[in-house]
Amino acid sequence: MQAELRKKLIIGTAQFGLDYGISNRSGIVSPREVESILSLASAQGIQFLDTAMSYGKAETVLGDIGLDEWQLVTKLPPVPEETAQVEDWVTDQITGSLERLRQSSVHAVLLHNASDLLGARAAQLYAALQALKEHGYTRKIGWSVYGPDDLESLPPEMTADIVQAPFNVFDNRFLQSGWLDRLKNCGTEIHVRSIFLQGLLLMAEDTRPQYFERWPEVWTHWKHWLNTENLSPMQACLGHALNCPQIDHVIVGVEDLNQLTQILDMEIGQTLTSSELFSDMPLELINPTLWKPN
Repeated sequence: MQAELRKKLIIGTAQFGLDYGISNRSGIVSPREVESILSLASAQGIQFLDTAMSYGKAETVLGDIGLDEWQLVTKLPPVPEETAQVEDWVTDQITGSLERLRQSSVHAVLLHNASDLLGARAAQLYAALQALKEHGYTRKIGWSVYGPDDLESLPPEMTADIVQAPFNVFDNRFLQSGWLDRLKNCGTEIHVRSIFLQGLLLMAEDTRPQYFERWPEVWTHWKHWLNTENLSPMQACLGHALNCPQIDHVIVGVEDLNQLTQILDMEIGQTLTSSELFSDMPLELINPTLWKPN
C-alpha cells in the first residue's frame, strides 16, 4: 500500500477489548498481539487509534502498552437517565478514560451515538463536549452516526470537528445523500468505519452465516464484479474507502498481526468503486445493529 494511503488508516481497537465482529474466530486479541500490531502500524506511518469507553478493557490494554506516539480518538457512552449534572458526568468519564489510557489528553472525544444530542439534555451535553476542549482534555469533539438521518436530525448550531460514519462498497448512503460533500465543505473531518462490514465482505461463501443467504442476488453480483475487475474482496473494500476524496481517515479493525500485514501489503488501485454498482442495499444487510444471524 502506498505511503500516503497508509497515513489515512486508523487502527480500530474494538477487538482489543471485546469479542467483536461477525467474522471474528479468535475472540479478544491478546495484549502481546496488540503490542505487535501497534508496533508494526507505527513503523508503517499509521498515527491514529480509535477506541471507546465501551470497548471492554481496550483502553486499559492500550494504556499498559504505552501510547506516547499515538493520536487517540475515544467515545463517550450514553448519559445515564439518572444523571443530574451532565458536565460533571462527562468530565468524570473522560478523566477515567485518560487514566486508563495513561494520557493527559486525547486527539478527539466523540459521542458514541449522535442521537444523544436529540434528548432533553442535548444542550447540556453539547456544552459539556465544548468544555472538554476548553479544559484541554481534547483537541476535537464530534459524534458517531449510523445513517444520514442522524445528521439531518441534529440542530444546525451543533457542529462537529469530526464525524464518524459507516462506509463500504455495499453502504454508500452518506456519499449518495450528499452528506460527505456537505461535511467536507464545512470543514468537518470525516472518519469512516465498517469498511469490511465487520468482516462480512471478506468471508468466503461457505463461511457466511445462513442469515445472509437471503440476498443471493447481492452475493452473485459481488462475486461477478470482483472477478470482472480482478480484485480481491480486501482490495475492493480498501480501495473504495481510501480513494474517496471526501474521507480523511479510514478505520480498520484487525484480529492479529497477519491481518494487518495483509492490509499494509495490499496493492490499491486509484479508482473509486462506483457507488451506483451497489446502491439501494437492504438496511438489514448493511446495518449490523439489525443483524439476526443466530
